[in-house]
Amino acid sequence: MNVTSLDNYEEYLNQYYFQDDRTVSIFKYTKRAIQKMDQILSALEFETCDAQLIYRYLTRETTAIPFSVYLKRYIYIRAELEEPFDSIPDSVYVEIIRNAFFENHMVFSFQPSQKRSTGIIRGWLTRESVQRKTVFLLGFGLRMDDRDVTDFLTKCLKETDFDFYDPAETIYWYCLHHHLSFDAAKRLLEEAERDKETPKADKDYLNSVSMSPKLCLWEEHTLRDYLRYLKGNRPEGEETAFREFKKLYDRVAALCAKSGSGLSYEIENVFGCGIPKDPAGNLKPISESSLEKAFLRHKMSRQRMNMLLGRKRPVNRFDLITFLFYLYSKKEGSPDRRRDDFIREANAILMECHMAGLYFANPYEAFVTMCLMADEPLGTFQDVWEMSYGKNSKERL
Repeated sequence: MNVTSLDNYEEYLNQYYFQDDRTVSIFKYTKRAIQKMDQILSALEFETCDAQLIYRYLTRETTAIPFSVYLKRYIYIRAELEEPFDSIPDSVYVEIIRNAFFENHMVFSFQPSQKRSTGIIRGWLTRESVQRKTVFLLGFGLRMDDRDVTDFLTKCLKETDFDFYDPAETIYWYCLHHHLSFDAAKRLLEEAERDKETPKADKDYLNSVSMSPKLCLWEEHTLRDYLRYLKGNRPEGEETAFREFKKLYDRVAALCAKSGSGLSYEIENVFGCGIPKDPAGNLKPISESSLEKAFLRHKMSRQRMNMLLGRKRPVNRFDLITFLFYLYSKKEGSPDRRRDDFIREANAILMECHMAGLYFANPYEAFVTMCLMADEPLGTFQDVWEMSYGKNSKERL
């Protein structure tokens, strides 16, 4: 479900009384995530134990199922295997996946690769997480439908659903929904690249497709019309994201004492205040944090900032959300107002960058929003990070 139009926390809570065909597969999962989050925020002890409650939520309520287990469980059910799940050796899954890919005439990588198919498959069967493109690859290779892929994206990776601002993901949804092969997807991608028409449409057209793709993309001609519209009306996502990040960075810089080369170090000290440093003065790696699996690559460091500013790494949604969180952590006023203003501006920026709105089933996005409900948002943010690096923090989980 597209949530970019939601302006406050109550709207996130209230929207889940509704479900259409496309959101059936993620309805219960997303609703449960938001309900658990709201229970923490509504707890009487939140005012005095905010960091402890948030940390407990992140480590006990948002534990992700490893991608490898999720994939095996999916195949186990689809293949109707009769032996106990835990007794199935990886070799069985390797054979099932390889045969399915061959039967569906599917490549094992979107990019040319020298790796053997067995090695690639075994990698999938041992990974904690994978990139979105791997889910689409498996979607075509295992002949999933669009809702199967939605489950992998939202439940397993804890990312947003299909991005209908992205031509490739739009085509993937269309082909998976209509049970078409990857060859059909490649053909449609190539045709879209050659098509020079760029028709205009009502400003709400993008949102209409994202909210109800089955109603808007029922045949190839409607898909082509939409792809033409995207080409003529969608600015380059990477450029837009960098521009929005630079605006946020400059706003944060205005609140900091230092400037120039020392600025990124000061900002790192703000975001990483609770994170211990190694003898060289660098923040300890997230691999030593108990929040490693929940947050993946969302830790902000001066190295990351310098790479983003030097255009050596593309800006992602978490970079934007982190910097915006810092700005709102400094704002006075009621926690409810601070949180809702953050939600409103975050969704506006994400929409401008053609990214999906805030998604509270993602632990990091829930984390920063919950911190804004604390009396000292930035202090709570830092305390939770510090707890995650505490002695034996991983062993306690």
